[in-house]
Amino acid sequence: MEPAYGAESDLSSGKAHNQFQEHLLDSPLLRHVSRLKAAVSEGGKPAGSASGAAPSYRPLTTEEIDRLKTQGSHCPDWSRVFAAEDFSPEGIWGSFFDGRCYLGRVRIASSVLSDVLLESGAEVVFSRVSGGGAPAAAARGSSVASGGQAEQLDQAGGDGDSEGAGETAGVPAGDGLGAGGSQVEGETAYGNGIVISPGAETGGREIPLAAGLAFPAASKLILERSGLKARADLEEYRKTVAGLVGKLRWDLSVVGAGARIESAGIVAASYLGPGVAVIGAAEVCDSCLLGPDTSVGAGSIVRFSILEGHAAVDSGALVDRSLLYRGAEAERHAKITESILGFKTVIGEGEVTASLTGPLVGFHHQSLLIAALWPAGRGTLGYGANVGSNHTSRLPDQEIRPGEGMFFGLDSAVKFPADYSRSPYSVIATGVVARPQRLAFPFSLIADPAPQAAAGTAGEAGRARSPASGADAADAADSDSLQAAPGAAAPGSPLPPGTNRLIPAWMLKANLYALWRGRMKFAERTAAHGVSSSPGVKEAADFDPGFLREDIAALVRDAAERLQAAGEAAAEKTGSQVIPDDAIYGPGEVEGMGANYITEKDRKRAVAAYEMYLAWYRCVSVLEGESAGCPESANDREPAASAQTNRSTNLHADLAGYPALLEQLEGLIISSRKKDEKLGTAVFDDYREVHPGIEQDPVVLDFKAYRKEQSEYARRCEEENGDGV
Repeated sequence: MEPAYGAESDLSSGKAHNQFQEHLLDSPLLRHVSRLKAAVSEGGKPAGSASGAAPSYRPLTTEEIDRLKTQGSHCPDWSRVFAAEDFSPEGIWGSFFDGRCYLGRVRIASSVLSDVLLESGAEVVFSRVSGGGAPAAAARGSSVASGGQAEQLDQAGGDGDSEGAGETAGVPAGDGLGAGGSQVEGETAYGNGIVISPGAETGGREIPLAAGLAFPAASKLILERSGLKARADLEEYRKTVAGLVGKLRWDLSVVGAGARIESAGIVAASYLGPGVAVIGAAEVCDSCLLGPDTSVGAGSIVRFSILEGHAAVDSGALVDRSLLYRGAEAERHAKITESILGFKTVIGEGEVTASLTGPLVGFHHQSLLIAALWPAGRGTLGYGANVGSNHTSRLPDQEIRPGEGMFFGLDSAVKFPADYSRSPYSVIATGVVARPQRLAFPFSLIADPAPQAAAGTAGEAGRARSPASGADAADAADSDSLQAAPGAAAPGSPLPPGTNRLIPAWMLKANLYALWRGRMKFAERTAAHGVSSSPGVKEAADFDPGFLREDIAALVRDAAERLQAAGEAAAEKTGSQVIPDDAIYGPGEVEGMGANYITEKDRKRAVAAYEMYLAWYRCVSVLEGESAGCPESANDREPAASAQTNRSTNLHADLAGYPALLEQLEGLIISSRKKDEKLGTAVFDDYREVHPGIEQDPVVLDFKAYRKEQSEYARRCEEENGDGV
């Protein structure tokens, strides 16, 4: 599926070069750094006041030096400390200056500064801040361990080949110095150019990080690696990043206007944009914190990374060689390594490694996500979920592609390779061990096998399936680990061990409450951030937080057709139109079912649920003007061909039945909510005292309001269009 958040980047046309140039080489970051460089000449001498340049810097006066000394500040060479035009020493107390320091009207207290530029309005209190010179190099450790000058990005894998693309000067990809040549000794590009390898950790999808790279563009560059066009796009991007890195390299850290550093262990070789806050952080090194309102908090570590506006790293979290988009967060000892976190994705306590996660992904407990390519996002990991079996005791060369809105239940374990990208809003139940597979059924549930799993097959009712055992079981687990072709499983043959039960469309029939709650949650979180500062990202008003979209509807149509075809094929095989409800379709008997089985009862229910979803989608799309019909009047349109006439008749029928459908949907939401209430009251005497009743439930109330609005809209549409839509 295409990334669900953000405007599409035009990488499929000849505009890729211009797009990268605009977003990377004409970015606010590069303009700001270039302006500051123009104001600082080589050797620390003040630069002229050229048009458009930052205010020039001058040497400190004798009176200013004396005032600083009186206020407890020290410096081995005051001739290397320069002041902006609005500088005043009154806000500087008890600090030590070394190397070149450029100071605006700032507040500095009990801090150590070396090779740094502080714009007016910046604050540094009880902290150590250094640039790309020797003090910073010592703090960075391994990032300059091998010394010397790293190769340029266009020399490191610049021909588009993955082999060796992430290694430079003998240093593995992502190790700082060799990560695409992002820096030379004594200089930094503030995390830009660091090469990471999302997906298979053995390589193949390497990409250099860059401030200003739009999320949809990042997704395409990572996911699309075959074909001449994809290779050309990647090569163009690498060259553009190389140009960006060359222009950014500097030996000074930058602390922008209004940025604040307090009680930080070390801030080295980094760019802190206006309004950024680093409070109590253990370390910020070789990184770019763009702002506004970006923060790094108590005990946290950020290395070789880029954080966009409103991103946050707090409470002992580690972010290493990663890119966090607007509003993304790492908290409560989370570990984010070689990964990209999309808009408003929040990771707490868990670990994300070598992954691309889209918008609004969240997990707040100890969970593991490795080698995941998840551009559509909006999913959740429960406590103890292990989505990280990316190697089979050999190489970490496997990946997973979760679908939009997937939920990985408590203590679930997902084996790789796995592709759930065509199964949006599906759930892997608590404790399930999911085998390697490709699944293509939206809104589904993968659960433990039911007792009737050994019943007769749909293809040949009455012949039992028995679980494989012994050596045969091991062979079956390997040979059937991926979905076979339809009909490949012989009727009555044993189910491979670990075959789970697949219930297609389960979320639509049994848990519509959760889907609607997610829609509300995504809408609220998106609206809270308004317009994104990221190039190529839409305004919040353009982001559809729901699940009624054409891309998902297309997947649902396809799934319904395959289920219908499977039922017809089973009826033909058995010579009977009535298939027992407990008959099962084993792996390979329904295209896209993965390493699971489906019962006949679940198949029939799923077809009905998918048809319900499609009717709902058709009505919504008409009312929103995405299809022919409302809100336009039929009288205002030219007569169409007979096919269009039939289509209009069908749409008219859909709208006529829409109020009844909405009533059915409301009933499903209330029904799923009642299940929770029934269970809760059976366990806790005071359940109703601490939980809102169904009548006051915010999700139920929201859907009731939606139902009323949609019903009224449909009624007006029918009146305006008469007997035809």
